[in-house]
Amino acid sequence: MDIEKSSSILFISKIVTTGITFIAILYFSREFGPSQIGIFFLFQSLLNLISVPTDLGIRSATEKRISEGMDPRSVLGTAIVSKILLLFIATISILIFRVKINDYIGHRLAYFLIVGLILHEATELLTGVLKGELRVSQTALLEFIKQTTWVGAGVGLSQFGLEGAGMVYALIISLGLTSIFGGFLIHTQLAWPRYSALLSLVHYAKYNIIAIIGSQVYNWIDVAIIGYLLTRTSVGIYEVTWRISAIAILFSKSYTATTFPVMSQWFEKRRFNEIQHLLTDSISYGALLTIPASCGVILLSTELIHFTFGKEYLPGATVLVILMINRLAESLQLTFRSGLQAIDRPDLAAKAALLGTCLNILLNIMLGMTFGLEGIAVGTLLSMVLGGVILNFYYLNSHISVIMNKSEIGWILISSVGMSIIIETYLMFYSIESTLELITFIFCLTVIYLCLMYPHPSLRHKIAAIAFQDVKNTEA
Repeated sequence: MDIEKSSSILFISKIVTTGITFIAILYFSREFGPSQIGIFFLFQSLLNLISVPTDLGIRSATEKRISEGMDPRSVLGTAIVSKILLLFIATISILIFRVKINDYIGHRLAYFLIVGLILHEATELLTGVLKGELRVSQTALLEFIKQTTWVGAGVGLSQFGLEGAGMVYALIISLGLTSIFGGFLIHTQLAWPRYSALLSLVHYAKYNIIAIIGSQVYNWIDVAIIGYLLTRTSVGIYEVTWRISAIAILFSKSYTATTFPVMSQWFEKRRFNEIQHLLTDSISYGALLTIPASCGVILLSTELIHFTFGKEYLPGATVLVILMINRLAESLQLTFRSGLQAIDRPDLAAKAALLGTCLNILLNIMLGMTFGLEGIAVGTLLSMVLGGVILNFYYLNSHISVIMNKSEIGWILISSVGMSIIIETYLMFYSIESTLELITFIFCLTVIYLCLMYPHPSLRHKIAAIAFQDVKNTEA
């Protein structure tokens, strides 16, 4: 499997789909305002949080076992039957609490939540099967279909006066279409469920479920808490800043998604040196984008929000700064957690996730009640550093030495500081007055950063690998 090439394909696809989605969110935010877009974000948060008990780690366990070479047909059959039972329980629960769910979201969408949940789980399971088949780059097609369909349907429905609810309907349409395409893409055929396959899935999932809970709580509990403590307008403002900050970890997510099944196979073959080298590369690849992006966004947070989403969203400027720092920590957490899961220690990843989850919920509520949106952002950051980075690193390093390439990270830091000095110097004498000026300035900063990175040989190779996929194959 060509790791860097697969990562590059996935990364480029994520850039394209994220760009399309970002423009759509920009359109919807300006067209509907933070209150209406808050309805969609609250629906999305419920969908993702409820998906945790309807999955219980089955998807990631399916990916893990298929990538290890276990009979994929029986694994998939067992996973589907397990999912059906869990979805049945979730459906009954939603029906019982449908009135409270509608009141919380601010629109009658409980029944659509059931449909969305079923389609979401189907899409996620099919994506996991593709990853298990070591066809990670092809998951980019599914993501592209999902996002572009959502954007197209959302814009179309908005023409009929459907605002936040129209975005929800569009999401369901996109999930349905994606699950159909996913069914055609996978090579694994169905077989009858087997008890041995169920035991194997449960053995992995019983620990990994905590890590999944941690991931979903990290991504969505803050939105859910804001919806309860504050207003739908606050939800819209916070989630917009979250989406902006997410750009910084695009490649980190792509690279770890690609390397996980490979490291899993290497662990089965006891190729520990290769795993160690891959972890070192993963840290550097993540830093390539997260560090300069964080520096740039921190210094230009007000301009970014003002000229992209509008003055209504300016209360999120400080929140954006905090969340960008959080993304730096998340980039490391993704690498360490993926490493633990690949060496078949989901139990340790679960312990770290459990602490992070508890801290996240506790700190978000405490700081959110006192300091509002900024408090919730700080709570998310602290829980990520303590439970996400430090503990995952400690556990992983006790099994495989995690070595940082000091030369590469140091050069990235120096280049990012150089870029930051240029930003500050420019803003001392000039101000950014329009969206076009902002885009031009960001483009120039990107070129400057790449020029500063060019003298370093290995970083130059990494950038070329991302841009041109001109790299050697890495055998799995």
